[in-house]
This record gives sequence, structure tokens and C-alpha cells, in this order.
Amino acid sequence: MVSILCMLLVYCVLFVATAVSQAQLSISNGVFLTKPDPYVEFSVDGQQKQRTDVERKTLHPSWNTEFSVLVTVTFNEYD
Repeated sequence: MVSILCMLLVYCVLFVATAVSQAQLSISNGVFLTKPDPYVEFSVDGQQKQRTDVERKTLHPSWNTEFSVLVTVTFNEYD
């Protein structure tokens, strides 16, 4: 979902929502001695990182987590 508020098409603030649902990790060449504890970090424009919960000891994590951030876009007009 994206909501847009614009003022004279010069400055826009976007509210962006995104979801992290699941992943499938693969072991190539037996790299992991034990199953990993995966998580996802999410950050936009240097804002504070948001992160999912850690899924313990799994190659098939499932988070079903939604993140929301505000993004500012500035348009410059040139002649």
C-alpha cells in the first residue's frame, strides 16, 4: 500500500508498507555446522533499522511481519 501527499509536485511524503513473509535458506557445501537463526533487517533513507523476530534453528523461517516507513521525495525543477 502506498499513500501519497504532494504539494505543488515539488515535495512528496510517501507512506510505504511492505511485508516479509518467509524464506528458504540453502546449505551449499555443508557450510552450516548447525541450523542458522535467521532474521531480516529493513531500513530506508538511513532511518532506524526495523527487524523481524529471530527464527531459531531453521532453514525455512516464516515471519509474516509488516513494516511501515515514511519516505520523503523532493523534486527539483530546472529551466
